[in-house]
Amino acid sequence: KNSLIAQKEFLLAYDECQLIFTDSALRAIAQRAIKKKTGARGIHHILEEVLLTPMYEVPSMPDVEKVIITADTVNKKELPTYIRRENIDEPVKRPIQASGLA
Repeated sequence: KNSLIAQKEFLLAYDECQLIFTDSALRAIAQRAIKKKTGARGIHHILEEVLLTPMYEVPSMPDVEKVIITADTVNKKELPTYIRRENIDEPVKRPIQASGLA
């Protein structure tokens, strides 16, 4: 419920995008954290590193429906895979974001 993965999935869900981690990706994240002997903080850092680009790109890409993270993504061998919506003529309902104006 409060897992780091669930938190990241929730953030991308704001943009109506599903975040998918393969089983091998989850194992690769755990292996990196174990190798660095960093525990949960290490997992958080690894997730931030892996998801940096999608977290910035997806909000400006309304046609992206899913982001898939694989072991190769975690191990920096490939970029995350973006799955695009088939019917991009339908507007995606996105939440209104605060503009920072008072």
